[in-house]
This record gives sequence, structure tokens and C-alpha cells, in this order.
Amino acid sequence: MADTVLTAVVPTKQPRTHKSGARKSHIVVMLGSLVAGSAATVTFLDSWQKVLTDFGFTKSEAFVLADQTAQGELVRQMTHLVSQRLFWIARYTGDVADSFPAEDLNEAWKRYNDSVITWNENYMVNVLLTEKFFGTPTKNQLADINWLLHRINTCLNRIRYRSLYEAIPFVTSMAPMAAIRNRISPRSTRRSIR
Repeated sequence: MADTVLTAVVPTKQPRTHKSGARKSHIVVMLGSLVAGSAATVTFLDSWQKVLTDFGFTKSEAFVLADQTAQGELVRQMTHLVSQRLFWIARYTGDVADSFPAEDLNEAWKRYNDSVITWNENYMVNVLLTEKFFGTPTKNQLADINWLLHRINTCLNRIRYRSLYEAIPFVTSMAPMAAIRNRISPRSTRRSIR
């Protein structure tokens, strides 16, 4: 018989076409995991921020915005109050210097007094808010401004009610005047004259 040779058929490796598809799916899974992890991290951080806000360690954005709005309103209000007061000081003193009629002087004086009353009505709240928003040094500056406005008011009263002040005997010693000044001064650092 003839020798038969059996030959084994060894299949040759053919490149798989689905292998590149598997790599794409791995990339999609990795990107999906990354997105899911990022979303979880953002959610966790947002929750953590809420916990910090709830316990008072941080302030919410709404609170910060409200605080900034309140600061702006305080500055606007105080600017208006001071400007009104300064305007009526200048108006009254100018009217007196130019010898305006009594009717005009009375109207300017009334409007000036209205600005003094409005300033005084708001002063304590403005002091507290100024310290809260801007600190103690700024609060002290506000106290200095108030003291100066008080001094100006005293001078204007001397102009307006000249006859009353002329009836008061003139103080020749500076010690009583220093004592009066120290009582009305907002700053504890002022010293009396001896």
C-alpha cells in the first residue's frame, strides 16, 4: 500500500477584527467610570460644603451676597446722611455770611436741623454695622466724624443763637473747656489740659 501521509492541517492565525472593538469598549468603560467618579466627587464635595455651611464653618453664597448688599447699602446711606448734613451746613453758613432774609435763614436752619435729627436717629445702628462690616478702626473713624459734626453743630448754634451765648460769661481758664471737650469726645485717648 501506498504510504499515506497524513498531514495535519494547522490553522493559521487570522487577525481578529473584534480585538480593536474590545479596546474601544474599554476606553468607553474607563471614560464612563471617570465621569461617574467625577459626578460622585462633585456630589460629595457639594454635600460636604453644605455640611460645613450648616455647622457655620463657611458661609453660603446667598449669605455672602446679602452681606455685600448690606455693606453697600450702609455705605450709600451714610454717604447720603453726611452729604445732606454738609450741604445744609454750607447752605446755612453761606446764607448768614451773605445776610439773606430771615425767612431764608429759618428755612436753611430747619433743613439743617432735620439732617441732624436724621443723622442722630441712625447713628447707633450705623456704628454697630460699621464695626461689623469694616472693623473697629473704621468705627473709630466714624466716631471721629460724629465728634467733628457735633463741634460744627456747636459753632452753628453759637451763630444762630448768638444772643444766648453772649449772655454766658466767657471762660478764661482752659481747664473747664477741656473737661467739657473730654465729656463729649468719643475717643478715650484724649487727655484733659491741666
